[in-house]
Amino acid sequence: PLQKLAHKVLSICANSASCEHLFSTFSTILTKVCSCLSQQNMVNLAELCLHLCDE
Repeated sequence: PLQKLAHKVLSICANSASCEHLFSTFSTILTKVCSCLSQQNMVNLAELCLHLCDE
């Protein structure tokens, strides 16, 4: 059982697609007009964009 678990965990391929998607979303949000947003509002807007893109 432990060997099967180790095989499943170690065979997971790590990638940076979600991180790259987040940076792309932030680059869209960070315009001159939106640069006056607070940090929390920017995070909220990025989360909203990511959720809308997932649907």
